[in-house]
Amino acid sequence: MTELDNNMYLQQTGLSGQDNETGASDDRVFVTLKTGGGKLCYPEKAGSLLEALEYHGIAVEYQCRSGYCGSCRCRMTEGKVSYHQQALALINDGEILPCCCVPESDIELDI
Repeated sequence: MTELDNNMYLQQTGLSGQDNETGASDDRVFVTLKTGGGKLCYPEKAGSLLEALEYHGIAVEYQCRSGYCGSCRCRMTEGKVSYHQQALALINDGEILPCCCVPESDIELDI
């Protein structure tokens, strides 16, 4: 997906990076980036962890956005996520597919 396609997708889903409002409630969930050293607030309006990372300008490789290809696979070192649908791509213990999951608690990613 090109940068233009990605920007159009973010605008269509209401997750444009130009929107400074996180939409977070008192029960905010945070995503810590272990390698990058950042701590991000998960926007409530994000449909997936991948969308939340894109919202904050974090580049994650992806292809399908549906859990089929495994391109977005990354290691989660802390926390818990749930999946919208069963991922078809192979994931090992400690790995997640950001394209089709949402955090249930604060999480730490090895990215």
